Amino acid sequence: MRRRLGIRRSAIVAHLVPSTEGSLALSFQRRFLISVGANLVRAGLSFMTGMLLARGLGPTLYGDMAFLLGTFVSIRALLDLGSSSAFYTFISQRPRGPVFFLRFSGWLATQFVLTALFVCWLAPDSLFLRVWLTQPREMVVLALLASFVQQPLWTVVGYVGESLRRTHQVQLLSTLVSLFYLLVVALLLWLDKLTLPRVFVLLALQYAVASLGAYFWWRGEIGAQPASPPSWSDMFDEYRRYCAPMVALSVVTFFYSFLDRWLLQWAGGSEQQGFFQVASQFAQVSLLAAISVMNIFWREVAEAWEKRDHAKVARLYQLISRGLVLLSAALTGLVLPWVPLLLGPLLGKAYDGAWLVLSVMLCYPVHQSLGQVNGAMLLACGRTREQMFNGLLSMLVSIPVSYFVLAPEQAAIPGLKLGALGLALKALAVSLIMVNFQSWLLARYHGWRFDWRYQLFGIPFLILLGWVLSFPLQLAVDSLDLAWLGALLAFCVAAPLYLAAVLLLIWKCPKCLGLGPAEQSLMLLLWQRIQCRFGAPRI
Repeated sequence: MRRRLGIRRSAIVAHLVPSTEGSLALSFQRRFLISVGANLVRAGLSFMTGMLLARGLGPTLYGDMAFLLGTFVSIRALLDLGSSSAFYTFISQRPRGPVFFLRFSGWLATQFVLTALFVCWLAPDSLFLRVWLTQPREMVVLALLASFVQQPLWTVVGYVGESLRRTHQVQLLSTLVSLFYLLVVALLLWLDKLTLPRVFVLLALQYAVASLGAYFWWRGEIGAQPASPPSWSDMFDEYRRYCAPMVALSVVTFFYSFLDRWLLQWAGGSEQQGFFQVASQFAQVSLLAAISVMNIFWREVAEAWEKRDHAKVARLYQLISRGLVLLSAALTGLVLPWVPLLLGPLLGKAYDGAWLVLSVMLCYPVHQSLGQVNGAMLLACGRTREQMFNGLLSMLVSIPVSYFVLAPEQAAIPGLKLGALGLALKALAVSLIMVNFQSWLLARYHGWRFDWRYQLFGIPFLILLGWVLSFPLQLAVDSLDLAWLGALLAFCVAAPLYLAAVLLLIWKCPKCLGLGPAEQSLMLLLWQRIQCRFGAPRI
């Protein structure tokens, strides 16, 4: 096999990672595997929790929950101004003292106080009703608290842990939080006590306790870093240079994400919001690998860029971007054929109308994973102007399309009123076009060749393979008139068959999926390590 590929093991290692970086490569691989493994567990826990919430609250209340949390995610993007990205890039580039962390914590607290003042006292009733429609103010306040602790606070905790190369501790804490959330939601559902206020309070408490635990876990390491803090003016200038190009992006991001949710709630109602949220929950499964590796990838690229190691930056980007796209396509091909059969039994008849929305959204993460890699690449290299340009262009294209597919026919400017399906179709089309445009620009910035062929052949082939393997089993389920349990068993049979077919295809015909020599080399190296691990003779 080694002769057939024409690559020796030493050549593989040299091709992927220079010998002087061997220990760093092992650290990266170890942290990546820990992150992927923990995210697999956590994704399963989060998915089960989401399904319990969707079933227990019903489409209407579940849609209200998504709408409220989504509005505050949008507001947070407006107030953040790119500072969180700057913070993670700075602490990844070199060690920072405790004062650096304390000052950023104060900035986060300022964001929360400003938002709370607006929601609780400053916003008049007329403006409040226009923004949050029919939602009561008390519920909006609870959503604010839950959203702040879950998003900016917990995200920054993860950034700090990754900068200290404490991936295993970050993933352990996140997994424990997800497990606790699942158990409490299941208990509330069993006791028939599951309500929206209780969910918001639970979210706020669990992430606050986990953040406090992380602080006591890592405060010794943060305190051991260089204690001489930069002056306020130097620190402000550092953030200003990084964030100034992203101010306009933050403003447009706010309108983009807020209007999507607001228009859907206004034109489609809470039920359509619930359908779209359920579809997004399923789509997150295909984004699992991208989410798992993104902070690690960002940290390694930022460090390599700071050291002017452009060859390593190029290797990391090629391997991670291509691998994540094909992995997302494989997960989509696995789940997509079974959506109509399993959605109703899983969530109840109230969600029968969501199967088409879900089918479209399952295709969305394929290119979204590539978009995340591109964004992390630009931010890690300090190319905030390019990131601003790409983000602004994508969102400025998306906003009018969102209005057109969501607005009712009787509006001043009539639309198609497609509801959740329209929003899903818009997300898929804009992602496909703009992510490839972003990849082309990124290739120009770095002097690479823009490689698109693996998308043209690999993605449709993997999705088609899922349909081909599932078709006979679905015919058997239909002909035998089996209940949902039969469909579930058929899926359990199809899943390992599909996985085996994908692995065989990668091994025997990697070019069919657009895999190049670097990816083939990596697979051979990993295969040899697996054999050594289990005592098998080397090939």
